[in-house]
Amino acid sequence: MIPPSTLASVYVKGSLKNTDDGFEFALRNNIESTMLSGIGPIVAGEQTYSGAAITVAVGGRVWQGDQVGWRNPVPASVGTTMEVRVQGEQLPAGPVRLAVTAASTDIGSVTFEVTDTV
Repeated sequence: MIPPSTLASVYVKGSLKNTDDGFEFALRNNIESTMLSGIGPIVAGEQTYSGAAITVAVGGRVWQGDQVGWRNPVPASVGTTMEVRVQGEQLPAGPVRLAVTAASTDIGSVTFEVTDTV
């Protein structure tokens, strides 16, 4: 089992920002090469987002959260940066607590929490 502090280290501190239709942040795989087989829910403050509200972009390719799965995984080799975009409410300026749930083909589903500033 991977400790929560190690999981949280994949979050790129300072990457959280508002977009025209929600917000985005980055994850950098610094643990081990894997295949992302699920993403979400993502909780930002008091709001929960899942499915098609989430997109993951890696190397110019984009997956909707509800399309990521065992049959359509996202490759995440060590050093890969994933841009995660969430469609919904923009976040208020200041610190925001995020809880990110993701699944990989080798360790299953995990959740980690971080705080970043918009």
